[in-house]
Amino acid sequence: MKTIIKIWKFLDGNKTIIGEFLLLLLFQPFIKNLFSVELHTMLMWLVGTLTGASLVHHIKKEKKK
Repeated sequence: MKTIIKIWKFLDGNKTIIGEFLLLLLFQPFIKNLFSVELHTMLMWLVGTLTGASLVHHIKKEKKK
């Protein structure tokens, strides 16, 4: 359980950065060729939505300070 808590604390400040890195990675041609068009589109949508949500959460957290 302690490991999960450590991972969650690490992700708390880095979700947006990790999401942006994954989006950047998904835009690379060699990654596009690994998946079908439908699966690649779904992954882009999913990672983009999660990254956007984490960015909004980050902004809201900063406004509370």
